[in-house]
Amino acid sequence: AVAPRLPSFDAFASSYAQEQTMNEYEQEQRQSQLSSFALIGSKFDPQSTCYDPSCATLSPHPRDLFLLWKEYEEGIGGRKPAKFFTAYERGKCKHIYSRRNVVWRVINGLVRKKRVY
Repeated sequence: AVAPRLPSFDAFASSYAQEQTMNEYEQEQRQSQLSSFALIGSKFDPQSTCYDPSCATLSPHPRDLFLLWKEYEEGIGGRKPAKFFTAYERGKCKHIYSRRNVVWRVINGLVRKKRVY
């Protein structure tokens, strides 16, 4: 019986290097897309696919109600707007989302009724 041949270390190393290069290329492409998205503005296109899971986060400390509402409607700093979060994304930041959702619902009701005080 002949022992099975294992691939040589050189073949393994070259395929690994090729895979690493491809991963670096994909990471650079993704980073350039995200940076160009951030340069365009903080408008989020719900039709686009966001591959970066960090874009579905909430800002740590919005300073005022205007920023809080902008975070819900448009997103801040290239982040995904909170109104487009999926159930999974809402669950990842459940505590913050549930506290801010109270304010967002009130503001949304005021905006829809055209009552601005």
